[in-house]
Formats: sequence, C-alpha cells, structure tokens
Amino acid sequence: MQSEGEQRYSQLVARVQAERNGRPLTLNNLAAAANASIPYLVAKILAAQGLAVFPVRSKQPLTDSGVYDATCDLAKLNRMNWHRADGCGLATGAVNNLDVFDVDVRLWDQQELRGREVPPSADGDAVLAGLGDRTETLTARTPNNGRHFFYQHVEGSKSRSRLGGDARLEWFSDRKLVVVPPAPGRAWLNCADVGQVPEFLKALVLAPRQIDCEDAGGMEEASGPLVLSCKERDVPRDIYFLILSGMAKAKPKVRRRVKGLWRNLAGKRASQRLFELHHLAVQRVCGERGVGSHGGG
Repeated sequence: MQSEGEQRYSQLVARVQAERNGRPLTLNNLAAAANASIPYLVAKILAAQGLAVFPVRSKQPLTDSGVYDATCDLAKLNRMNWHRADGCGLATGAVNNLDVFDVDVRLWDQQELRGREVPPSADGDAVLAGLGDRTETLTARTPNNGRHFFYQHVEGSKSRSRLGGDARLEWFSDRKLVVVPPAPGRAWLNCADVGQVPEFLKALVLAPRQIDCEDAGGMEEASGPLVLSCKERDVPRDIYFLILSGMAKAKPKVRRRVKGLWRNLAGKRASQRLFELHHLAVQRVCGERGVGSHGGG
C-alpha cells in the first residue's frame, strides 16, 4: 500500500506526463540555461525540454505543495511566485527520469569513502578527487564547494540520506528536489550528458536500508522501519511511524512513557543491540540529540 506521499508523487508523475503531451523529455541539455539571468528564464528553458520545475528561495519551494507542484506547463509556470525566487527547483526521481548524487563537503572529515582518507583541511576539489573520476556525467558545484552529480533515474531507488552510512552522501530521487544553476553558490562544472549510474553507486542506492537516525525527524523521507537491517522486526511500519509522528508533539510525560515502552519491548522481544537502536531513534525524535534535515541540496 502506498503512503500519502507516494500517492501524491504518482499523481505528479501522471500529471507531468499529460503536460508533455507527447513531447520528448530531454536530459542532455540541462546546462543550456547556464547564462540565464533570472530563475524564471532558467525554468522556461528547462520546461521547454519537458522537465518539471518550480520556484525556490534558499532551497525552499515557493509553492503551496512543494515539489508536488512541479510542472513543465509554461502557463502554470508563469503564474508561480517567481518574483521572490532566487533559484529554480528541479523535481528528482521518476517524474524527470533524473536522480542526483549529493556530496556535502562541509561534513567531510577523516572518515573513509571507498578506502580513501582525506584530511579535514582538504578543500572540495581534493575531497572529490578521493571519489575517483566522476566527471563522465553532468556535474554542478553547490554552495560550500560540494557537488551534485546528475544521473539517469535508477528504477526502484528512493531518496536516501547517509548513503552507505556516510553522512556526507545523499541520494535525491522520488519526492525530492535540487536547485539547478545558475543560483547563489551554484554553477555547472561541465556540459556532459546525464549518464548512467556507476555500478558501485547503484549498489549503494539499492542496498537494504540500515539504521539511519537522521531520518527519524523527517517522516516522509524514511522508507521503512529504522531497524530494517535487523532480523527482529517487532513493530509494523505503520505503527512505528505513527508512534514517531506522535512523539514530535507529545508532552514530556508522554515521551517518557513511550521510551519506557520501547525498553519493555526491547527487553522482552529483541536483542540488546536492537534496544540500543530503538532507544537512539526515540532520543532523536524527542529532540534530545536534534532532528534530521528534510530539505534537498
């Protein structure tokens, strides 16, 4: 059964397909708007290629329903709130047959990625050199010298933070967005075609989801229980997320009681490790250690 967000995204895909009215979707000319002076002109150029776009300011959609209002209909675009926009948002995932691999250089430290280690003082170019040669696909620079690598949509993939368990890496697919250049701090680094996802990256994207406490605060982003990798799946998905969504607005007394219930569940039906993961997730939702980010890159 689809979640509400999944249903809305399916409706978006169907609507945009109808708006194209047989026009082909073009992915190999995204950088055509590199010299456009204002976000609305960027949007018009991309919409003419069949891409669903919308206005944003500081990565926040300037539409009532966010990414679900993305459109390639020029008449609809003209009625949107472009006078406040500082960028053009592009819907990722199946609707535009486009996914984006986000590398956040700000979070880079002495962690390892694919066996390489980069010192904390390294700049963005040195960091990205550690990823190997990824210039075979369209690439953009993001604020703080991060990177967006644009790839053809991976069927069956979902948007994921902490890709491969690494906080520096994120995958934008269905129900997410990216801001395309030109925009503050953003520029195209090449004019390459949108390529196929490398096999090592595709394996990460499609791998079973591991514990990801950063997703606990963004209910719509999580694709399953936060303990999906464990054998003990004691709490059904719907109940699990119902509890988490309620915790966000619950009084302190209720939060303490829910944490107590988690302890009982872990003690009676799960291993000590499962209990630790559950408890950590609840702490995140309660705000004791902060809440995960929701926006795109």
